[in-house]
Amino acid sequence: MSCIYAATTTGYLSSADGKIMFWQAVALALHHSIHFPSPVQGPGSLIWNSKYGIGLSLLYLPGILLTRLIDPTLVAHAIRPTSPSQWELFAIAGTPVQIGVTVATTVLVSVLVRELGSSRRWALAAMLMYGIASPAFVYARLDFAQPLEGLCYVLAIVATLRANRLGSDKSRWVAACASILAVLTRPVEGTLLLPAILLTARGRKSRLIPIAGYLLGIAVTLLVNWLRFSSPLTTGYGAETFTTPLWVGLAGALLSPGRGLAWALPVSVFSPLGVRYLLRRGSGAVTFALVYLCIGLLLLVSAWNIWWGGYDWGLRLYLPAMPVVVALGTLGLAALEARVARIFSILVGGLGAFWCLPGVVENGYLYEVMANGTKASWALSAYPPSGAWQFFEGWLGRGTVGHTAYSDILWLVLAPASNGITIVFMFLLLLAGIATLSVSAAAALSPAGS
Repeated sequence: MSCIYAATTTGYLSSADGKIMFWQAVALALHHSIHFPSPVQGPGSLIWNSKYGIGLSLLYLPGILLTRLIDPTLVAHAIRPTSPSQWELFAIAGTPVQIGVTVATTVLVSVLVRELGSSRRWALAAMLMYGIASPAFVYARLDFAQPLEGLCYVLAIVATLRANRLGSDKSRWVAACASILAVLTRPVEGTLLLPAILLTARGRKSRLIPIAGYLLGIAVTLLVNWLRFSSPLTTGYGAETFTTPLWVGLAGALLSPGRGLAWALPVSVFSPLGVRYLLRRGSGAVTFALVYLCIGLLLLVSAWNIWWGGYDWGLRLYLPAMPVVVALGTLGLAALEARVARIFSILVGGLGAFWCLPGVVENGYLYEVMANGTKASWALSAYPPSGAWQFFEGWLGRGTVGHTAYSDILWLVLAPASNGITIVFMFLLLLAGIATLSVSAAAALSPAGS
């Protein structure tokens, strides 16, 4: 999976959110300050402080510091927000983080399916459903924090289930670390995770350790707010809040062509069958925890003032719960008769990958502008395979980052300057990834899988 993601990565900061979070990491690593050394241009104003959780920024620190040791000149040129060298620094220090987060989440989705009692075959199917047939494929090449939050969600649940099964303190502390990072990355979503851990956990120790982790995450978040805005309770979000009528957000989140889970994550249709499967196994508490996590975040996202998430693909703000939804959907498929399950697995996997394809190969800015908003999300052209291709003019552009009419795959952007050598490297990565995926897909579809 990592080869596929590396072959299709953009290698540059593609969003305002991502640029601010990366610039926060640069400020911490190179200026030892929570404040930006120079402002970032935001929508209509200059920004001196990030309003986002610090979790993703912390993960960027090792890459930035290592790059500084290897190539101090590059880092020196990249420390201005408007510097063309900044994309090179992100390609080296940031892109591996985004790819690594999605690969780790993909693996943990398969582990979760095994922990919930399904076979190795269906664990592999879940890995493919999440890694290739869900919006995670698109976001592995971008710069948002939601994929990291999704990693925290699935890691916390898997670690808690293992602590229940093995009585392992190590697993309990892993769940606590996941809780800390979840809060530091997205405080509201991180708070939503804690009850799911407590519902899943058995025993006093398995509950107290994650609670301690959560409280530490909250304490650090309050400290960061105080350092940024001179008040622990000031977040920087201002008037942004939960103002969307719930029925508007829910309908859009579930059914709209541009954002609906039924379109972007087809395996989610089978998640109720997965819930039934778990209930029949007697896993009531775990089932309730997973359902709470999925529905709780869906309600939060649906009520947010920009429930669609702004300039992006699909339901970005719901990405943290998608690993759990995919696991439940895969369990639902596994509960079907074998031949029917195989047919539907191919169908929903194919539809999911088809949805991802435009977002994986093209610069999506013009599509994102077109699909921005509640009304725009309901247009059939907001369905990426229907509307995004109209802005695509070719694979090889002008050798510049972010050109909106051409593919923004890093290796294609670099092709003119490298005389095509980077294209060869890209194809080698693709071949390695496709070979690995083919083996996994054959094992997942094999009737003899166990």
